[in-house]
Amino acid sequence: MILDAGSIGYWLAALGFLALAVVALVLWRSRALARWVALGAAASTVWALIQAQGPAYTGVALPYLAELIRYAGWLGVLLVILGQPYLVNAPAARPVLKVAGAVLGVGMAVMVLAALVHSLPLPGFLSGVEVLRHPLPYLFMAVIGAMLLEQLYRNTHPDRRWAIKPLAIGLAAVFVYDIYLYADATLFGALHSPVWDARGIVNLLVVPLLALSAARSGAVSQPITVSRQLLFHSVVLGGTGIYLLLMAAAGYYIRYVGGTWGGVLQTAFLFGALVLLLAFLFSGAARARLKVLLSKHLLRYRYDYRAEWLRFIDTLSATDVEQPLRQRAIIALAAIMDSPRGILFTRGEDGRFRLAESWNFGEPDPVVEEADGPLADFLARTEWVIDLAEYRENPSRYDGLALPEWLTAFDRAWLIVPMTQLQGLQGFVVLGKPRAPRQLNWEDHDLLKTAGRQLASYIGLLDATDALMDSRQFDAYNRLSAYVVHDLKNVSAQLGLVVDNAQRHADNPEFVADAMQTVASARARMDRILAHLRKGGADAPQQGERFPLRDALDEVVRRCATAMPRPVVAECPVGCTLTGGREMFVTAVEHLVQNAQEATPEDGSVMLRARPEGDGVRLTIEDTGEGMDATFLRDRLFRPFETTKGNAGMGIGVFEAREVARAMGGDLSATSRPGEGACFAMRLPAVQEQNEAENETPRRAGEDVGRVRSQVAYR
Repeated sequence: MILDAGSIGYWLAALGFLALAVVALVLWRSRALARWVALGAAASTVWALIQAQGPAYTGVALPYLAELIRYAGWLGVLLVILGQPYLVNAPAARPVLKVAGAVLGVGMAVMVLAALVHSLPLPGFLSGVEVLRHPLPYLFMAVIGAMLLEQLYRNTHPDRRWAIKPLAIGLAAVFVYDIYLYADATLFGALHSPVWDARGIVNLLVVPLLALSAARSGAVSQPITVSRQLLFHSVVLGGTGIYLLLMAAAGYYIRYVGGTWGGVLQTAFLFGALVLLLAFLFSGAARARLKVLLSKHLLRYRYDYRAEWLRFIDTLSATDVEQPLRQRAIIALAAIMDSPRGILFTRGEDGRFRLAESWNFGEPDPVVEEADGPLADFLARTEWVIDLAEYRENPSRYDGLALPEWLTAFDRAWLIVPMTQLQGLQGFVVLGKPRAPRQLNWEDHDLLKTAGRQLASYIGLLDATDALMDSRQFDAYNRLSAYVVHDLKNVSAQLGLVVDNAQRHADNPEFVADAMQTVASARARMDRILAHLRKGGADAPQQGERFPLRDALDEVVRRCATAMPRPVVAECPVGCTLTGGREMFVTAVEHLVQNAQEATPEDGSVMLRARPEGDGVRLTIEDTGEGMDATFLRDRLFRPFETTKGNAGMGIGVFEAREVARAMGGDLSATSRPGEGACFAMRLPAVQEQNEAENETPRRAGEDVGRVRSQVAYR
C-alpha cells in the first residue's frame, strides 16, 4: 500500500473521528447531542478507513459503499435531532422530517441497488460499475444534508442555537464541499483527484467543531427516545441492506469462480436470496422474534404503552370490520402478546361461565365453569394472569390451583387473562402460544391485567345491550298481548250484552236485528285482531292511506251504539281528510269513546267534536262522567297498564290512542275535574278538500238500531 497525501489525510480523519466517538460516548454520554455526534463520528470513521486504503485495495464498489455509510450516519443523525422536541420546534419541522426521510430512504435504496447491480452480468450503460460511479446520487444526498442543516438551525429554539451552531457550521462545510466535488464530476464526467484526496483533511478540520457542539449541548433534561416502530423499521431496513450487500458480494464471488456456469449460478443464487428475504419480511413469527430481541436488548421498557393502548382501543371500537365485538376483544388482547388465537368465556345470568367466542382456536367440547369453581374463584380472588407453561412446571406458585381437565388438555393454550369489574369476574380469555417464545415479566402481567379490566367494561356493556334488546322484545310481545286481551275483552262485553238480554227480548225483532249487528261487529273485530297478529303486531299507520274524518267518526259511533249513553258526532268539518292508518285511528277513538261511556251515567252525554285548528284538526271526546283528579291525569293516565277500574280494565286504551295520534303526526291530551267529566283532545294534521268547512247536522248513534241496555261498567 502506497501512502500518498490523500491516504494520509483519510488516516488522520479516521483517527480524529474515532477519538471524537470515544470521547462523546465515554466522557460526554450524559449530554444531549453527544450520542448522536458519536454515531455520526463512527460512520465517518468507517468511511475514512475504507477511503484510506485507496482504490487499488478497495475494489470498485467499496469506496462508494463507504460514501453510503457516511451519508446514512450523518443524515440519520440530523433526522433524529430534528425530531427531538426539547431541541427543535417539532411541529414546524415535522413536514421536513417526512419528506427528507422518504427521500433519504429512496437514496439509500438506490445505493443498495447499485451494489446489487454491480454483481450482475449486465452490459453497457446498465453495468454496476457505471451506476456506482455516477456522481448524481451522492450529489443528491449532499443537497439533502444541506437542506436538513438549514431546517435544523432555523427550527432550533433560540436558547439552544448556541449548542447547535458549531455542528451546523462543520457539517455545512462538509456538505458544501461534497456538492462542489460531485457537481464538478457531473459536469466534467470524472472526479477531480486533488479535491477527492483533500476530503480527508477537510473532514478532519470539522472534528473540533463537532466536539464543541457535543460539549456545549449540556446535560439531557429529557431522555432521548426513539420510536419503537422507527427502531424496528430501521433495523429491518438496515438488515435488509446488509443482507443484499452480502448476497451481492456472494453472487459476485460465485460468478468469479463459476467459470462458464458462473452467470447462471449467480442469477439463481440471487433469485433464491430475494425469495428468502421476502419470506422473512412477511413472516409473522420472524417479526415477533425481532420485536422480542429489540425489547430485550435495546429498549428500557418492553412496550410502547401509548401505541399499544391506541391500537387496543382502535381494534375494539372499529366499525368497518365484520368481526363481532367479542371476537375483536380476543384479537385486541392477543395482539399485545403476538398470539395468533384465543377463546373468550363470559358470565351468564346464572353466574356460570360459558364459551362466548373463539378466534383461530377451534372450540372445545361444550364446557361450563361454575362461578364457585377453582378457576373462577382463583381469578376473581387474585386477578392473576395464569401462565400455563409455568403452571405445569411449578403448580405451587398458583396457590394450589387445580385447572379443569378441558383446559390442561389444550396444548396450544398459553395464558389465562381475567376480566374483572367492580361486580367481580366478568369472564376470562385463553390465549394461544405466541409466534415467538417469550418469558413474561411484570410489564406483561400489569398490561394484560389492565387490558382485561378494559375488556370487561366493553363485554359488560355489550351484555347489557343484549339484555336490553331482549327486554324490549319481551316488552313488545307483552304490549301486543295486552292489546289483544284488551280487544278481546271488548268483544266479550259486546257478546255478553246479547246473552244477558236474550231471554227478555228474544221475541223482539228489533232486538234480534240489533243482536245480529252486534255479532257481526264482534266478528269484524276478531278479524281485525287476527289480521293484526298476522302482521306481527306492527301497529304503525300506513303513511300513504288517506280517509275522510267524518266516515271514520261514523264508524266509531256505529261500533259504540250498543252501549249507553250513545255517542254523538256534534261537529265535523266537511271534506276533512286524515292521512295514516284508518283502522288504527278508528280503534283508538273507539277506546276513548268506550271509556267515556262507561264513566258516564246513562242520562249523561258523550260528544265528538272536530274543528279546524291551524294546519290540522282538533278532535275532542267530551263526557259528563265522574272525571279524574289532577294527580291521576299527571302521573298515571297515559301510562300503560294503569286503570281506575280495577280488574275490569287493562289500562291500555288511552295509552294506545296517544301512540296512534303521535304516529300520525299529532298528539293526545286530556283535561278533567272530579265530578265534571273529562275531555280528550286529539290534534292531528289534516287536509281540507273544500274551501269552506261546514258543520254537518249532529247525528245520534243508533237512531235506526234497537236499544240494548249496557250492564258493563267501564274505565
